[in-house]
Amino acid sequence: MKLEITIQDEETIAADLDGMQTFGKVQMDPLRLRTIRLFRTWIETGKLIEREGLEVLGSHLYQAIFNESIAGKFEDAVKESSTSNRLRVRLLFQPNAIKLATLPWEYLFKPETETSKGYFLSTRTQLTLFRYMPSESLRQITPSKGPLKVLVVFAEPDGDQPGEQGDSERPSIPTITAEMKKIFDDLHVEVDFLLQPTATSLPDKLDLFNPHVMHFIGHGIVAKNSNKSKIAIMDDNGELILVSDDLFSRIVENTGNRQLRLVFLHLTECLHHLDVNLQENYASFAGMAPALIKANIPAVVAMQFPIQYPVAKKFFESFYKELAAGNDIDSAVQTGREKISLDPKYSETHIFGTPVLSVYKEDRIIEPVPVEVVETTQGSDLQRVSQIAASQVSGGEVETSPERSAAKTVDLLSLRKIADAKRGELSLDKEQQGIIGEIFKKLYSEKLKGKGNYKKVLDEAIENCGDLAVQDVIFAMYQTLEA
Repeated sequence: MKLEITIQDEETIAADLDGMQTFGKVQMDPLRLRTIRLFRTWIETGKLIEREGLEVLGSHLYQAIFNESIAGKFEDAVKESSTSNRLRVRLLFQPNAIKLATLPWEYLFKPETETSKGYFLSTRTQLTLFRYMPSESLRQITPSKGPLKVLVVFAEPDGDQPGEQGDSERPSIPTITAEMKKIFDDLHVEVDFLLQPTATSLPDKLDLFNPHVMHFIGHGIVAKNSNKSKIAIMDDNGELILVSDDLFSRIVENTGNRQLRLVFLHLTECLHHLDVNLQENYASFAGMAPALIKANIPAVVAMQFPIQYPVAKKFFESFYKELAAGNDIDSAVQTGREKISLDPKYSETHIFGTPVLSVYKEDRIIEPVPVEVVETTQGSDLQRVSQIAASQVSGGEVETSPERSAAKTVDLLSLRKIADAKRGELSLDKEQQGIIGEIFKKLYSEKLKGKGNYKKVLDEAIENCGDLAVQDVIFAMYQTLEA
């Protein structure tokens, strides 16, 4: 069940519930708008930490758009929904309502009545809340066969990494990397990491690893007057630089054979190493979503306020668990918000409303591979599991060959690391990177079929490739199989 609320301009709202449409008026007088913006500033500066204040903010937001017939339609839809059939509340802001789109709608709070308790829409079990951004893209989005693949990107300069300034809440990047790898391994998610992304290394890594999700950890700002967004990446000298949302979206744009379905923007706290005037800007990734959606990224999770790693971890553990299980993106975000709101340590804070989900396609990313056949860090693989299953059914012995025995001990993540190191040594161009990417697609296809015949894939690649540099990369992978 979907309730789409379209804020057409600063005065008119349209609500559509499964094809039944009604209209209402925006109740946003100058005093209410100033009040909401003041509350947002308090959140940005850490001054608003009590739940009562958040409820006041959320009530103002609710009464601005959920009034008269719009409120009635919403309340009827909530009554009909259930935990197994959630109501999807989609907020759509037209260009004439852009001033309203910048407000923190993730704190929408339905006030208490004589017969029901009040609640934040972002943490309500029976519904999901997200921002909908229609796209003109003709790209067909269908779930991939699992497992989920995530690229984690750290945009931090040398000598200024979290954990090096005496703040116990900011662990070092090696610590974060180890913790995230364990989380993803436990969820049977394939993960790779990129440190200090540049305008060249980031797209190269996306082409090589071809993830479903890019989890970007770094810094971003929004200009208070123009609402223009910028994000920090590295220059060739290892220094952080701010680039526009338009340039960043072109760097990560879904082109060619990329299967990137989601960009997760995790906003970290410190901006001291950037030349930023905090009187004119505030730290946020909230404004990045429109440009990324236009760049053919179906979904964006962006932190609209800085968030410390420990609580971000609580959110994304639940979030990725849902994604890896094959659940829809909006349900995964809502579940992560609920986990934060129910934690005694964070339940009275603003953090549950920090993740902003913007989509043109909120459906699931993958069809997960059953856990029994997912390759684990202990070295099992699809081929070996399939052989054991067949042996148990037939009562026969597991047949092995030298070629299969070699394949069963090789983790494709290891092959990828070998290829990554070699391509960096050889400085492959984008076209050559694309050839390597196609080879890995065939290797993963072989794994998912349960065959694990990686040598055959590499033999065919060598035979069909006339590029000597690419052949060197293939030979490096082949030697790993032979070892």
